[in-house]
Amino acid sequence: MQLLFKLNRPFEVASRGYPFIISFSKALALHERMLPFCMREVWVVTACLALINATASHYNDGFVAPDIEKEFYRIQGNLYSLCRVKFMRLAYLIGYGTEIERSPVNSASLSMLSWPMPAVWPPVPPDASSMVLEKEKASFSILNM
Repeated sequence: MQLLFKLNRPFEVASRGYPFIISFSKALALHERMLPFCMREVWVVTACLALINATASHYNDGFVAPDIEKEFYRIQGNLYSLCRVKFMRLAYLIGYGTEIERSPVNSASLSMLSWPMPAVWPPVPPDASSMVLEKEKASFSILNM
């Protein structure tokens, strides 16, 4: 990755990083039962934001072909969109999904797509309070609607 940055190719870093985030997220899903609560979602958000910041700081406007520039911004948009989806999912998992404003002025809700149910829901940690368990059950019932 550092070599691609030194060669002034942040587009290639972004175009390789995005599929890596998707594939590693799928690998985490296979082991979600053993992971801490919501770790997969938090990892995806962190990885997307780190990749966006790294590639944006190394990107020089006007020094690439217009089609590459267009693809670079498309990939950045995909990364931001993936972050938004994972943030929305986190909101539902911790019980704030019902409080998200659903109006035309909320641009995030305009393009919000439903995401697939996970094959295995992560277990609630044993030291969690009963309130967290109630919120998780409530959010799970909302997702099943």
